[in-house]
Amino acid sequence: MSKYTLCMLCLLSLLLSRCAMAVPPKIEGRFIELQDTYTSPIWTKINFQQQYITPPAVFMLSTNQGGNPAIVRIRNVTTTGFEALPLEPSGEDGEHITMGAHYLAVEYGVHEFPDGTIMEVGNTDLRLELQYGDKSGFAPITPKGYKSLTFNKPFAVRPNFFHSLQTLNSLDSNPPSQALVPFLTIAVQSGSLSTQ
Repeated sequence: MSKYTLCMLCLLSLLLSRCAMAVPPKIEGRFIELQDTYTSPIWTKINFQQQYITPPAVFMLSTNQGGNPAIVRIRNVTTTGFEALPLEPSGEDGEHITMGAHYLAVEYGVHEFPDGTIMEVGNTDLRLELQYGDKSGFAPITPKGYKSLTFNKPFAVRPNFFHSLQTLNSLDSNPPSQALVPFLTIAVQSGSLSTQ
């Protein structure tokens, strides 16, 4: 075998191994309609458009349909789908009209796309970091601080950051027939997002 052929085989194997590392994760997103929980107070079952090896992370973004505020909570994330429900905060009646929502499902891990874009998908337990507002009904519990998270590898530039609750832990009510107590959401401390 000539040196030229050997060099070409080495170069080709490096390129192929680089391409093999840049396989995008299983990912999907679409718009869905969550059913009216006034007329049918049950969770909406959403089937993924593909099957995952392990349950993926699911991110939800709801619309502003309805006269009362609401967020979308999810449960029972499996390799084939999940359940979602629009939920109202305490002080509201609990049920909600039909509401549209977008979801994004993606495999956990650090993924590199063919164009070099890096995506990191992870999870964390926020049990000890709950903070309560003055009007939450949980005063005088002392608010906790923010939880620090570190990416697996630093990004070259400050990344975009998305978050979503994927649990019904710490719930003291029975949705959808009751309002969501506590009405938990997630916040990122202002100015804290960096490449690390």
